[in-house]
Amino acid sequence: MNLYYEILGLQPGATQAEIKRAYFRLIRRYSPESDPERFQQIREAYEQLKNAQEAPSGPVFPSPSEPWAKKMLEQIEKYNRQRNNEKYRDACEEAWAHFPDEIQFLYMLNIAQRRCHNTGKAVKSSELLVKKEPENKWFRRELAFSYLERGYTKKAISAFEQAYQLGCQDTEFLLSYANACRESRLYSTGIPVLLQVIRQDKRWHKNEIQFLIESYMCLLSMNYYAAFHKPAKEAIQQEPPLLEILERLYNTLGQYGIYLKPHVPDIAMVVARTCVRPTYGSAEYIQVERVFDALRKLCANSPNEERVEEAVTEYYHHRVIEDSRICDTLARYIEIYYDLSDADSAYQKFAILDTQLCLIEQQDEVIAQANIIQKEHPQEYEKIAEFIEQLQYTKNIVHLKEKLQKTYRRLEPLFSCGYYYEEYPQEKTKVMGTRLDNSFPDRPYVRQTQKIGRNDPCPCGSGKKYKHCCMKK
Repeated sequence: MNLYYEILGLQPGATQAEIKRAYFRLIRRYSPESDPERFQQIREAYEQLKNAQEAPSGPVFPSPSEPWAKKMLEQIEKYNRQRNNEKYRDACEEAWAHFPDEIQFLYMLNIAQRRCHNTGKAVKSSELLVKKEPENKWFRRELAFSYLERGYTKKAISAFEQAYQLGCQDTEFLLSYANACRESRLYSTGIPVLLQVIRQDKRWHKNEIQFLIESYMCLLSMNYYAAFHKPAKEAIQQEPPLLEILERLYNTLGQYGIYLKPHVPDIAMVVARTCVRPTYGSAEYIQVERVFDALRKLCANSPNEERVEEAVTEYYHHRVIEDSRICDTLARYIEIYYDLSDADSAYQKFAILDTQLCLIEQQDEVIAQANIIQKEHPQEYEKIAEFIEQLQYTKNIVHLKEKLQKTYRRLEPLFSCGYYYEEYPQEKTKVMGTRLDNSFPDRPYVRQTQKIGRNDPCPCGSGKKYKHCCMKK
């Protein structure tokens, strides 16, 4: 951040008015036509600083008193600006060894170790920082990130909570805190943290949009799984305002759409998988439709358009499956057309027959529920409409059942995994009869020798044809 102040000729911590005056003064000197490269640098620095919060983005340390320490600090900052992480780390380590009283060298060493993925050393450095200044929120912040990157999730959550209570609430911190809560299923803790992120009344910079979108996706995910996790469900007295989340997401897509195009497929899939729940009403589903419309506009005539439509199709499918008014058999019939579209044709045919026979047994209930699907889930009703209408308007349901059973009896021994005989064993008894000896396998009898024809010589040796001799016996 200091580099941007340097480009504008300002000292770190300059006010917004000073930033604006410096920007307009410099672009008059370096116009896009005379010096486009310099103009681009000035423009980028202004964009980064114009909406920056007045609060510092890190701890403020006093300048080192030793001249040699000052020179080492300048060299460290140079490596940091160059993003030369190895030299940055080595310089910090040397400076801390020579000046153990300058805690800023230890702080920068901890950051450098994290950048170089020296997670074990980073944990030790951050623990030493906190030991020296337990109430420093920035040191607690580094401890939380070091624990998280090392894989100590429980310790990380405790450190995140302490840093949060001390006032550390920047977007990256809040998102990391919430993700750690999600991994540990602490949804009641993580959801309010992310709600705080999306409720910020600010203009987001281009490099912050990634954090914002990740916040939405993580929030939708936790909101969905909280309903199935009993401790979290008991802790959350009131469900998070899904309508507010979707409304803010819709506004974000409209306001920052130009930056969000690469993320559109991921957003669509998360919405499709997390915004379906039996307790949701029409208001939530209308808001989901608005979000999908916004996503369609962002990816129109692009390769991502097909992926968004796949997400929409999955959403409609899961929406009817999650509808508590629909029985398991009818939901299973819809799933066949979604999950088994690429399956073996014989198996797919068997699965359809198996479910259709179950639907016949539940005819009255199924027809009533099919009317709900036709009215509220028309996209899914199209898949099952042909058989439902046949079931509803056929005059001889017994004949339809016998017709399906004829093919089903031929396919069932090949798979033996259907629901029909399991749920309606009396139908199996009608076909197979009652078994007297369980030692025989449950499959059709296969003849071991060649069948004797009517006009073949009788095997008894009489010289007569089989039909005139032993066949009569």
